[in-house]
Amino acid sequence: MMNWSYQDIMTEREDPTLKRLSAFGITMYWATVVYFKKCNFSQQFFNTVKHVRDNNDYYQTLYGWPGSLYRNDYSFSVAAHMMSGFIDKGIPQLPIPSLYKTFDTDDIYSSPALNQIIFYLEKPKSLGDFMLSKWRDMDIHVMNKWAINRISEELITYVSETNTTT
Repeated sequence: MMNWSYQDIMTEREDPTLKRLSAFGITMYWATVVYFKKCNFSQQFFNTVKHVRDNNDYYQTLYGWPGSLYRNDYSFSVAAHMMSGFIDKGIPQLPIPSLYKTFDTDDIYSSPALNQIIFYLEKPKSLGDFMLSKWRDMDIHVMNKWAINRISEELITYVSETNTTT
C-alpha cells in the first residue's frame, strides 16, 4: 500500500504535476511510506522499482515525467502500474486520508519540541514571501531536505531523549 492522495499543509496551494507523472499519464504514488508484507509479490515489486530506476531514461521517455531530477516516486508509480496489470491506481492506498507535505520552496524555522516543527511556508500568490506555520503531532513529508539536514541535530536529540525516558 502507498498513497497517491496528498494534501499540502497550506490548503490553497495546489500543484497538479504532483498528481500524475505527466499531464495525461498514470497516477503518481508517493514512495514516502510503503506498507508491505514480505512475500513474492513484494520482492517482485521492489525488483521492478530497481529496474525502473536503473533504466530511468527509457521509462522517463515512455511515461513522460518532466525534468532531469529523478524521484523514487516515479519508479514506485511505474512499478505499481506494471505490477497491477497496467491499471491506474491498482495498488491500494494506505488507510489514512492523505499524506501531508510541504513544498521544496518551504523552509524550517525550528523544531522547538518533540513532534513539533515551525515552517516558513511560501505564500502561493506572493512567491518569495513566507508565513510561519506550526505543525504538531502529525506526520508530514518535508520536501526541502536541506532544511531537514539543518535541524537534524535537534531532531536526533528529541528522539534520543524520548528513548532514554521510556
